[in-house]
Amino acid sequence: MPFIEDKSVGFLERAQGLDEIDVEERPVSFSEELTAAYRLENTLGSFIAKDPNLPTAMKTTDFDAWSQLTDDEKLNKNFVEAAVGVENELELNAVRNQMDRENRDRSTLKNSYLAPFLMGVSDPINFIPTGGVAYKTYKTGGSILRNAVATSSVAAGTTALTEAALHQTQMTRTMGESAANITAAVFLGGILGAAPGAIEKLILKTGRKPQEVFDEIDLVMDPEKAIADGGNPTMFDRSIGAAEVNNDAKVRGKLARAATKFIGFDPWSATATSDAKATRSAVNSLAESPLDMDRPLGQAVETAIKLHDGKFFDAVDGHMNTFKAYKEGGGELTRREFGEAVGKAVRNGSDDPHIQGAADSWNTKLYEPLKKDFVEVGLLPADVDVKTAAGYLNRIWSKPKVAGNLSSFVEKTKGWLDEQNTKKLAVQSDVERLSTSMMESQTKARSLRGQLDSKNAQITKASKQLEEVQRAEKASIQRAFKTKDKGITGKEGRRKELSIAESRQRTRSNELQDRISGLKHSIDELETRISKLDEDALARVNDLEVAVADWPGKSGNKVRAAIRSRDSVLASKASKELLAAVRKLNNIDIDAIDTESLAMEIAGRIMGTPDGRLPYDYKIGENSSGGVSNNLSGPFQKRSFAIPDELMEEFLENDIEVLGARYIKSTAPDLELMRRYDDVEMKSELKDIEQEWLKRIKDEPDSKKALKLEKQKDKDIKNISAMRDRLRGTFGQVDHTNPWVRAARVARDLNYMRLLGGVVASSFSDVARIVAAEGIQNTFKNALVPMVTKMGTFKIAAHEAKLWGVGTDSLMGGRAEILADVADYAAGGNAFERGVRSAATKFSSINLMNQWTGGMKQLHAVAMQTRIIPELRAGKIDRRLNQLGIDDANAKNIALELKNHAEEIDGVWIANARAWENQELAMMWAGAVRKESDRVIIIPGQEKPLFMSTELGKTIGQFKTFMFSATQRILLSTLQQQDSHYIQGVMSMLSLGMMTYAFKQWDAGRELSDDPAVWIAEGIDRSGMIGILMEANNTIEKVSQNSMGIRPLLGINAPASRYASRSILDSMAGPTFGLMGTVAQVAGGISGEREWDKSDTRALRRLLPGQNLSILRQGLDKIEEAAR
Repeated sequence: MPFIEDKSVGFLERAQGLDEIDVEERPVSFSEELTAAYRLENTLGSFIAKDPNLPTAMKTTDFDAWSQLTDDEKLNKNFVEAAVGVENELELNAVRNQMDRENRDRSTLKNSYLAPFLMGVSDPINFIPTGGVAYKTYKTGGSILRNAVATSSVAAGTTALTEAALHQTQMTRTMGESAANITAAVFLGGILGAAPGAIEKLILKTGRKPQEVFDEIDLVMDPEKAIADGGNPTMFDRSIGAAEVNNDAKVRGKLARAATKFIGFDPWSATATSDAKATRSAVNSLAESPLDMDRPLGQAVETAIKLHDGKFFDAVDGHMNTFKAYKEGGGELTRREFGEAVGKAVRNGSDDPHIQGAADSWNTKLYEPLKKDFVEVGLLPADVDVKTAAGYLNRIWSKPKVAGNLSSFVEKTKGWLDEQNTKKLAVQSDVERLSTSMMESQTKARSLRGQLDSKNAQITKASKQLEEVQRAEKASIQRAFKTKDKGITGKEGRRKELSIAESRQRTRSNELQDRISGLKHSIDELETRISKLDEDALARVNDLEVAVADWPGKSGNKVRAAIRSRDSVLASKASKELLAAVRKLNNIDIDAIDTESLAMEIAGRIMGTPDGRLPYDYKIGENSSGGVSNNLSGPFQKRSFAIPDELMEEFLENDIEVLGARYIKSTAPDLELMRRYDDVEMKSELKDIEQEWLKRIKDEPDSKKALKLEKQKDKDIKNISAMRDRLRGTFGQVDHTNPWVRAARVARDLNYMRLLGGVVASSFSDVARIVAAEGIQNTFKNALVPMVTKMGTFKIAAHEAKLWGVGTDSLMGGRAEILADVADYAAGGNAFERGVRSAATKFSSINLMNQWTGGMKQLHAVAMQTRIIPELRAGKIDRRLNQLGIDDANAKNIALELKNHAEEIDGVWIANARAWENQELAMMWAGAVRKESDRVIIIPGQEKPLFMSTELGKTIGQFKTFMFSATQRILLSTLQQQDSHYIQGVMSMLSLGMMTYAFKQWDAGRELSDDPAVWIAEGIDRSGMIGILMEANNTIEKVSQNSMGIRPLLGINAPASRYASRSILDSMAGPTFGLMGTVAQVAGGISGEREWDKSDTRALRRLLPGQNLSILRQGLDKIEEAAR
């Protein structure tokens, strides 16, 4: 049942059928709120309002109250309990009047915060001790924290007295409500006890006047009044300038923005508060924001990447359903054996219908959808095919299988290489023959073209001569006519001379014409011969292209690409790629290749990689650095070691679940980066950042300031690039064969298993995070109650969330490994490293962290959707949606989809997003749920410092990732949130932090403190409320042996319970260096140099994996005691 029971619900259910109740809502005035609060929250007002005719003792008459109750009253459990002791009808009516009045008062106050606060503060009991203590501490100038503890202790007592008095005068007040109020008083009492002068100074440091801040708080505490007056109840940044860039979102709230910029130890904070708009735009587009921004955000690339986890869950879900059917049908394979059979079937098919069905499911739900996306964004060509198997499956070599049967691997690889060399020799022979024939044809054609050019030149010369002869002949005829006309015909000599000249000219003309005709005939013959030679050359080129394309390797790949892209007009010409390939192939001495040595080299490369995958630029027979040549991840590269999968199947990782998880992890980042930026490196965005800073630098006359701007430019580019690389899994890559790197990874795995056995108990405050997001009533009503009473419906809603990757930790892991800094590397080289890595992966289920995280995420997803879906359907848009990638326009469109497809089952709303007409909106909705899930149940993102992503940083800062993330997601977020849900969440976090402290103390066999200050400090520490600040304080306290820090200031002698078992070396340099000290201590005790004592026994125990698993550790405690 809920911690705080909402009595207004009971009242409304009972009263709905009464004719005299006016159901029309009307605005509630502040005076009405004060009157109702006076009767409910003030002991004096409650005493005055109490009906004098209420029963005062146990029933002594035979009055039958049950027969007097209405049907509605009989259904109201609270009313029946109150009326059971009445002795007459007068007392029964008094009970009715009292409960009706209290419920009406509660209904009046359901949206009011200021009135209950004022009436509670003005309660006479509160003025007696708390005010005096506050006055004395302020007057004497005591420390803020010491004063806070003093007043919070008194506040707890006075609130308990107040609640006791109210219970005597009210009928609807519950014990749960009182418990929550007392807890709140402890926390708020400490706040009120802080020196008012210090608070005022803190406000002044922000550059604002205290009175302005107080006025804004009044608006927040009474938002309805502000709205009615035409105001805005939001405390910070109530308007957005029209001139600002639409995608230039900033951290919401001046104080939160300043605090984020001041901290700035992580790439997200540094870029989100950058002075460059291009930088802010890039980070908002790339990474999820842990804080609220001052305007709606689109869906980040990081969110889109995470959504692909849902494809893996869907595929595994179908896989497990098929496996269940297989087992029910008498199948004998284990889950892993079945998974391996399915992996083989994806490559080459299977005769078993269950195995083939599972293989088809993986293709349908994972591989084919991703392939379609890859083709759409240009990562793969549309005609992509598979060369190594009938169907595509990402290839991962099993290093244990290769190492365990190395001789067989080398033999099979050598055999395949020999086959390849035989093929290469045949190709080489064909290439040599065809290239020789092609060159002979081309040589003859060149010779004939030379003759053709000569003939054409001769024709040109003869044609010119013919033109001259014909002109001379024409002139002679003209002269002859002129002579005849002039009467000189008697001059025979002259006519004879002209006749002879004319005859010669005709003869010359005929000779030239005959010569030209002969030349043309020769040209026709030459052109026919040349055409035939061209056809022969083209045939040789085509045959040569086919032969070279059959050559395994990059030369063949380049020729095939050239064939696809060349112009048909140039088809007769050998391409540059072809000629280069021919020259290269003709120079290879295949007979000199030692295939056995190459096979050994390939085996060595496989066993030397961290994840059993050959680098995709690895050249057989050449040393390789192992980097990716064109910046795309492995699955988008062509394989150079393209040995058929079927031939080497015994050496491959065939478990489809392992392969599918790796495939998603390696491909989704590049897919979404290409979809968003058309480039996995974000070159355009980085150029925009550079250009904006360069303009600022150019316009800055001060050289020192210009130098500072240059550093800011480099920092922005570095941070954006680093976040991009972290998403791709390429940031901080190191030589995985380095012995120090391998040792550090093993140490971190061991530390996780040694020290995080009780991590679930440390995560109790996750429940409070859900309360902060959804409110305590919604959390219980919309999630916890359905989970307990309507498990079937809850599972349906949770299953839909899993399709978006929400709550799949029990399947995919993730949060525990991220928090423990063991999440981003694959199994090591030798058997010991692989065994430790495998054990660390399984440990997340042994310590129940996977199950806890999955359950909390499902709980939150159900609560969130069950609250937001009916609101959207009714036209109300939750402000949070703007921060989750959904603007108001898209929210309205989503509301239409929800009206058509969402359904309510047993009070739980299910979106049925897969049935939506617009799947882009469905993915937008899914992204919102996923992002909010990772924000509420904290999954560290880009707010993690870059140093913490390096091998040294992960080793020194192991287990501190959560505190870094909590700094933004809890501490700084507190500066932005003022609603009642968040206040409830903060109170719950403090309470559950205390609960964690109590459980841990009990589990470790340590005594609980009776000092309220200890409980408050532990509650704050255990809940992570102030993030890395408390972590730094604990380290200072440990190093100073509790002489410096918050606890000494409060007069607390006991150290932080979280650090009770840590050494100073642990605290300063991380658990790995502490492990070295522990090993040295045990070695010293074993060596006999000194006598073995109880501290050595304790140190030996701390070396054991699982030694502090919750509950089980108590058994080890007894064994440890017996061994001393």
